[in-house]
Amino acid sequence: MVRILRSFARFRRAETGSLSVETVVLFPLLIWAYTAMFVFWDAYKTENINLKSAYTVADMISREQRPIDMTYLEGARTIYQFLNTGDTNQQLRVSVVRQRVDSNDNEYLQLEWSEGTEGLPGYTDLAQIEAKIPMIARGDEVIVVDTSTDWSPVFNVGLPARSFTQTVVTSPRFVPQVLWNGV
Repeated sequence: MVRILRSFARFRRAETGSLSVETVVLFPLLIWAYTAMFVFWDAYKTENINLKSAYTVADMISREQRPIDMTYLEGARTIYQFLNTGDTNQQLRVSVVRQRVDSNDNEYLQLEWSEGTEGLPGYTDLAQIEAKIPMIARGDEVIVVDTSTDWSPVFNVGLPARSFTQTVVTSPRFVPQVLWNGV
């Protein structure tokens, strides 16, 4: 019996296999951490590219001097899709809001027009968009560009699939208004 206890004590003090045990315990954790960092970085990159693409499309529309039609909006969505370099569902909505003044010198906002692409409907009521609009001067107009990109993680590390949406508000650059040619 003493012999067995001595053997057990010697085995307990021995440290020759500890590196193998640590590797077996930590290696799955390291793989998961590396995979999770990859997925979180991909989500961050997708949201960042979505924001930059939205600003690019908004700037492009703000420089337009001729009336915009649905063909132009589909072309803008194609540019947005190219900049995002994704195969996911990508939508674009453009709205124009003007600050008006009534006969009693009261200021109010008016939704001039709103159109969307890829099944994203245009706004029908100013209440849907009013919270997104900053203060604007009398008679001025702003362009509101809403974008949406669906994203799903490559690996399941606890981050669910989501839709990244951005709203960019800008004013026309060269002309006082951006017109809609819905023909």
